[in-house]
This record gives sequence, C-alpha cells and structure tokens, in this order.
Amino acid sequence: MQSMTGFSRAQRVVGSSRVAWRLKSVNQRYLEVGLRVPEEQAETELPARRKLQENFHRGHVDAVLTLETEPNSERQMFLDESLLAALLKLENRLLEQDEGRSSMTMDCILRWPGMVREKRHAEGEAEEEATPLSQGILACLDEAISGLRQSRLAEGARLKELVEGLLGEMTALVAGIRQEMPRVKSHLENRLRERVQELPGQVVDAGRLAQELVYLLTRMDIDEELDRLTIHLKEMEKNLHSSTPVGRRLDFLCQELNREANTICSKSQDGVVSQLGVELKVIVEKLREQVQNLE
Repeated sequence: MQSMTGFSRAQRVVGSSRVAWRLKSVNQRYLEVGLRVPEEQAETELPARRKLQENFHRGHVDAVLTLETEPNSERQMFLDESLLAALLKLENRLLEQDEGRSSMTMDCILRWPGMVREKRHAEGEAEEEATPLSQGILACLDEAISGLRQSRLAEGARLKELVEGLLGEMTALVAGIRQEMPRVKSHLENRLRERVQELPGQVVDAGRLAQELVYLLTRMDIDEELDRLTIHLKEMEKNLHSSTPVGRRLDFLCQELNREANTICSKSQDGVVSQLGVELKVIVEKLREQVQNLE
C-alpha cells in the first residue's frame, strides 16, 4: 500500500555530465505527470514519461531533470554553420539595401539563439538515436523512481496503521450502539404506555397500542444500518491488505459509512445513541482524510 505523497532524488555521472533527477508526488484524484527536461535532451521526455506512468497510478508527480558539466571535463562546443551562413547572408542583403555600416559583432553572433551548443553526440551520430548520455539519464530515472516508491511505501505503511486504528474505533462504536438498542426499545415502550395511562378517562385498545408501538419501533430501527456498517468496515479491512491500488475504493466506502452514520443519527430517539452516532461521523471524517492520501 502506497501513499500518494513522497520525494526522492538520484544522481550519477555520465561521461562529462552530472545527471540528477528530483521526483516529488502529492495527492491527486488521478495520475498527473509534470515533466521538465533540458531542451537538448528532449528525446528523453517521452520514455521518461512512460516510465513514470508505468510505476504510479494516482497522484501528481513532478519530475525535474538537471544536467551539469563535471569540473575539469573537456567540453566540446558546436557551431551551427548553416545558421551562421544564413545570418551573414541576411546581413549582406540589408547592407546592400541601406548602404549602412554593419552592427554585427562577434559577441552578437555568439549570443544568437541556437548558434552555439554544447556537443553531446559523437560525430555522425543521429540526434534521435539513444546515446550513452540519454541511456544514463533513463537509468538514473529508474533509481529515482525506486526511491519515490520506497518513500510512498513508507508513508503508506504509516497511513495503514492509522486507518486500522480508526476502523477499530468504529467497530467498537457499532458494537456499543447494538448493546444500547434493547434498552432504547424498552424505554420507548415504557414511555408510550405511561403517556397512554396519563390520558384521563380513556380506554385504549391493547391491539391498537401494540400497533403504535410496532410503528414507532420500526421508525427507529437501525439494525440494517448497523449490519451495513459492519459489512463496510470488514471490506475496508480486507482492502488494506490488497497489493493493488485501493485508495479510490476506500474513499467510496467512506462515503457509504458516512451515509449509514447519518441515517443512524436521524432515526435515533435516544441521547446516548445520538452521541455515539455523532462520534461515528467524526471518525468517518478522520478516516476519509487519511484514505484520500492513499494511492
């Protein structure tokens, strides 16, 4: 069981570059991947995104790749000669039209976007092909993904303990309400008979009195709600031991628990049962807060 919250970082040296991945995930109803890679390594974006989608099912996952050149390493720079030729040709055309002086300096040429790039590919090697650097980037991402999974698993184990504790509290409350119901029904019957006896000069048919008593007991009967609560609690306990993502299913079960708790509070005609019903709703809310962090 994994939480949707976690953080990891992995780095390695590949050739003359230091590769670093930083992964961070937070709660999200569905899986959402935010990926940032340097422009010169755009070819790694698609396989990196695919790796993240294969390993995580829910949560907003931010993945940031940074590349730094190792100190004292030999750096090779690449001059885009075709771009330079086109730029000089355009300058000559402008000079012929305006008969002015050229303002194109060496500094201006070198700072022109795309004119000078760091050379990361071997001579004759296609940019689209996998290079040792791109392979190293993806291998480093695997390490970062493993770290993020471990982080989410550790947080998931903590959340599992909290959820199990809350389920135990709810189970105890349901048992407490069951124990109170015979007393509540007996109290309701006695109260009805006392009120009938208080009516002056009235003779009440015993059969009619029994019908009214059955009607009142039926209105306040919560056995079905208690049975459904017990079933939902057992189902949640079962799902906590599943090896597949169950966060969305647990969230749905919390909605069902809340519905049954609301019904118990609305039907209750006893102060003790009403108080227990309110405590049920409080725990359900705590339960939802924790469950919504699970993948």
